[in-house]
Amino acid sequence: MSRTLKMGAGDLVKAASGSLGEVDQLEKCAQDVAETYLTNYDPFDPPWHATGSEFYLIDNNVFAYNAMGIEAMVRDMADGALRRLMDAQLEDAYADDEERIVEIKSINVWKVGQLSWAFYSVLVTDSDENVETGFDIDLTQQLPAGIETAGALVPGIGTPL
Repeated sequence: MSRTLKMGAGDLVKAASGSLGEVDQLEKCAQDVAETYLTNYDPFDPPWHATGSEFYLIDNNVFAYNAMGIEAMVRDMADGALRRLMDAQLEDAYADDEERIVEIKSINVWKVGQLSWAFYSVLVTDSDENVETGFDIDLTQQLPAGIETAGALVPGIGTPL
């Protein structure tokens, strides 16, 4: 069985006792999915992580993508990110049946604003349990990827989720 530190709102979660919280099984699977969606993956620049999503690419030319059907693009990017996670789980000797994803049951995407989309994925683990994760992408709150301030990248750039 694998365990990891519990995350919430982008930070480590502490238990009432003051110790760091841990997650395993289905909760770990859900957290791994969220982390995969939030980690940028660039297949042309060897990433530090073998998993991640390419949602940051949507920022490059959102209006052109919208004309081509951005809902399908978001669905494909989520599917690709989940398949990379599934491959990584197969190589993890400590992953157990409750956290190992064996099937992507559905990925639904909805446009909720001019530059906003929401998506919801339902996955099936090796223990035959569903793991459901929802996210929204809102490009109106994001600065263009090329903006730099005093030589340092502005925090939050390239992370649309």
